[in-house]
Amino acid sequence: MIREPKDEVELRPVSGGPDASDSAWSTSLRSLADRMLALESDCREVRARASALRSAFGHEPRSAPHSGAIGDVAAWRHVAANQFYRAATMRDVLRTLRDVLVNFLGVDRFTAFALDEPMRVLFPVATASDGSPRGVVVEIDRHPPLRAMAAVERAWRAGDPDYAMGPELMMLPLVSGARLLGAVRLERFLAPKRCFAESDAALLALVSEYAGIGLECTWTRSNAQQRPLRRETVERLVGA
Repeated sequence: MIREPKDEVELRPVSGGPDASDSAWSTSLRSLADRMLALESDCREVRARASALRSAFGHEPRSAPHSGAIGDVAAWRHVAANQFYRAATMRDVLRTLRDVLVNFLGVDRFTAFALDEPMRVLFPVATASDGSPRGVVVEIDRHPPLRAMAAVERAWRAGDPDYAMGPELMMLPLVSGARLLGAVRLERFLAPKRCFAESDAALLALVSEYAGIGLECTWTRSNAQQRPLRRETVERLVGA
């Protein structure tokens, strides 16, 4: 959910207080009125932007990428990051991954893989259609691009290799800190898109990191034992 900012105007008295000249007070009031009008205009823009983003980020299929009127990359990144953070299960993370790739990056065919850490293999878990995963198990150590991807031990950044093993667009790692959790093979753009734009690099980096964090958090949560909060344990954890 996008929270609309609360506008706060700091009131500063004119030097001399209420006994200052009428001219000084008039100037101060006009300045304050101008600032309030500007803030109201900004609020209207933020509300319109929030409404557009909420509509665009639903789970309904879209006919083309970036079809919304809002081109603010920072706003798109905020919405995408918020959705990854709110994911409660791995399925939620994968659903958000699909939405971001299709709606924000214009990728209409992809395969998401999770990592079997002991075996060092990637196995398919989701596709663009949310149907049965396509593809086969991929052994990381048998493919030089994947070995290089795993060795980096961080999320993808602009300027990094595409780690492609064949005709796909790229193989995007999903990483939390230094831990590789999986990867997503980007396979085809949604027409008429034909290549990544410069602004797409920031969203690719966000997906690489935040989807990885989402996978790790939901994995940890689903495998953690439910224990009651205890005062001594909490105080030790917070250093009280």
